[in-house]
Amino acid sequence: MLLRQLSADDADILWQARLQALRESPAAFLSTLAEAQDDAADVMRAQLADPGTRYFGTFVDGMLAGFLRYVRPVRLARRHTAEVHSVHVGAAHRGHGIARQLFLAAFAAARADGIESLTLTVLADNAAARGLYESLGFTESGVEPRAVKRDGRYVDMVSYWISVTSHPPSPAP
Repeated sequence: MLLRQLSADDADILWQARLQALRESPAAFLSTLAEAQDDAADVMRAQLADPGTRYFGTFVDGMLAGFLRYVRPVRLARRHTAEVHSVHVGAAHRGHGIARQLFLAAFAAARADGIESLTLTVLADNAAARGLYESLGFTESGVEPRAVKRDGRYVDMVSYWISVTSHPPSPAP
């Protein structure tokens, strides 16, 4: 297993992993596969080139098994924070601690970048993700009722926060 920060050279493989994530776990994302297919790997290339965005990937047998992205705000008053926008581990690789390792790498990189805290949101019915976040030390910071509506069904969105400056040191990516 190899965990590293992704670069613009990884755009095509990341794009394929993103589409696979939408196929495997459609309820975990706000975008649908149909919406995402209209984009292209160039969208990933632009995100990977953005200095305020960091992507981390875990490779197993040369294949991208999981990824995590956080984005730092542009405004100076908010640059001590960053928001985790995407976390996914392929179905075949779940249960092996990959997501936890991706977060530990993100914590280390965030500290190195002078980021003090990370935030994220997750659908309230995603018990597995919520359990992981809470086990890492994230604390719930709010709930947006009926934030998402799919097929006539509403789901709340839960916000989480963690201080990466007080989180135990972790290996750098």
